[in-house]
Amino acid sequence: MIKAKFEKPTVIFFESSVFPESLDYLEAELRNAFASDCDAVVLAIRSYGGYSYKLPEMSRLIDKVAKDKPVFAYTDTVMASAAYWIGACADRVYIAPSAIVGAVGAYSELYDFSKYYEKQGIEYMLFRAGEDKARIGFDGQMRDTDKAELQTDVEESWKEFKSCILAHRKIDDAHLQGKVFSGDKALKLGFVDGFFDSIYDLVDTLKTGGIE
Repeated sequence: MIKAKFEKPTVIFFESSVFPESLDYLEAELRNAFASDCDAVVLAIRSYGGYSYKLPEMSRLIDKVAKDKPVFAYTDTVMASAAYWIGACADRVYIAPSAIVGAVGAYSELYDFSKYYEKQGIEYMLFRAGEDKARIGFDGQMRDTDKAELQTDVEESWKEFKSCILAHRKIDDAHLQGKVFSGDKALKLGFVDGFFDSIYDLVDTLKTGGIE
């Protein structure tokens, strides 16, 4: 149950791609907020996403903070992919009507330079010790077994992503296939809980007791 009025909400701005280094910053800010006398935490997110490293650990940290004080997530632009993984862990998610959220999916991309090298007369040589060492050559070549394993890794990451989302929000699996949503559709599908034009409006509402 979220109380209606907060006297000392703290805002953590996260305006970055999701990398281990940016999550180090977010972790420090969350731990500081947890130890402080603030009575609510607002994650102000502007991010298209990034890597999945450390996100399961980050979600558990947000859950820990939320047991002590409510956590709200907000974006006025983009909270997508790995960034939505973070935001969806909050007790409530709010956006500006024009913002986009979602992109619940995973991918890995590589380039195959082998034909270019061949055309340029470049011979790429790889000397390997250990069956699974250097599975991706500098020229982008991979064995079929390695491609299959990489596809499995991507699918497992997606499953973990979806599992976290569904643990925090009620969204039909059909809408967790990588698309982004905005406005009323994002609200209808369960990605967000409401709208504020700016982070300042959200914080003012928290202070004046407008959150139900």
